[in-house]
Amino acid sequence: MMKNFEQLFEGWMAGTLSKEEVNVFLDRLEQTSAYPNLIDAALDNSEHKGLGNVELMEKLYSRILVSKDTVQAPVRKLFPAAVKWAAAILVFIGAATAWWMIRGHEDTAVPVVTVNGADQLLPGGDRAILLLSNGEKLILDSVANGQLAKQEGALIYKSEEGQLDYKQQASTGGVSEKIAYNTLFTPKGGQYKLTLPDGTKVWLNAGSSIRYPTVFDHTERKVDITGEVYFEVAKVLSEKGNRKKPFKVVVNDLSANRDMEIEVLGTHFNVNAYANEPAIRTTLFEGSVRLKKDKDKYLLQPGQQAQFNTNGENKIMSEINAEEVLAWKNGLFVFDHTDLQTVMRQLERWYDVQVEYRGAVPDMKFGGEIPRNARLQEVLNTLQKSKLRFITEGRKIIVIP
Repeated sequence: MMKNFEQLFEGWMAGTLSKEEVNVFLDRLEQTSAYPNLIDAALDNSEHKGLGNVELMEKLYSRILVSKDTVQAPVRKLFPAAVKWAAAILVFIGAATAWWMIRGHEDTAVPVVTVNGADQLLPGGDRAILLLSNGEKLILDSVANGQLAKQEGALIYKSEEGQLDYKQQASTGGVSEKIAYNTLFTPKGGQYKLTLPDGTKVWLNAGSSIRYPTVFDHTERKVDITGEVYFEVAKVLSEKGNRKKPFKVVVNDLSANRDMEIEVLGTHFNVNAYANEPAIRTTLFEGSVRLKKDKDKYLLQPGQQAQFNTNGENKIMSEINAEEVLAWKNGLFVFDHTDLQTVMRQLERWYDVQVEYRGAVPDMKFGGEIPRNARLQEVLNTLQKSKLRFITEGRKIIVIP
């Protein structure tokens, strides 16, 4: 006989559900937007009724599964580094709002106070500026598709998908001694995708840049970045064909003296190097990368993240939440035990706003996901289901504990 939701909930908490019952439980969470109320009702009739928020979340997460096809997952404290289904308890997949870690306020949130049309603030989109080697600037979100320019050894196109593509021209008798550099900038509220002349695919998050030659030389491929950039590096052989041509990424952060070089051969990785973040984070998903910071060198393996902190502390993390790292590229905000200031910095960049704190910054953690195409008002209304309050004045968000 099929179990009701309360029975499935108890089985989930106790870890006694069969694989089929686990799938039924997760399906019910996904198929109804009322699941927080269902969980509350289940708790009212449960032996777990007296648990505090943190204790409850630890019990919930100790039973989170890596996927619907996996019956068990390693037990970890709060917010495990799992994929889609690890967020099932906190988030109604596909909904524009999330059920946050802090329970008990779902029905008490009040609308965000708005001034000067702040409720109309829209999310970011595909916006970027291309600076050519001759100093000409192209506003990519306003130019027509097709060929945009011709630079040293390459033709530049804007595709129908709204991305930038470089096509290397056939050699006409030797490589030009002149190297032309282009720079792609994304403003706050912008993102863009780029295909380099060697076929390497690049995604830029808001407030980022990449400087690159229009044609790579025979010895190495080298680019400079700021902000947050995701790479899928094409594997290219040297001119003699006997070895892979290295691809180097120089991370520029002059404001904090955190310059760093990344060397790869062909791999997928993400670099978060915003000047206002406490660390440069390089996360590897495929292949291998070698990092060089001052005299120190590190070798990353897939699933690892290197953190170079402003205080000089460098470390390699082996347990990461890949969905959280790649959320921006996949059109989401994903928060996994994320502190308030980190959450608000992401909103600042994507919605092109300024955040101001009135009073002490609350020590709060958030978990869940929200689509990046949601209006700012919707996101703030969701966050306000905690004890926070927000006032928006034009492009300023005032956070009130």
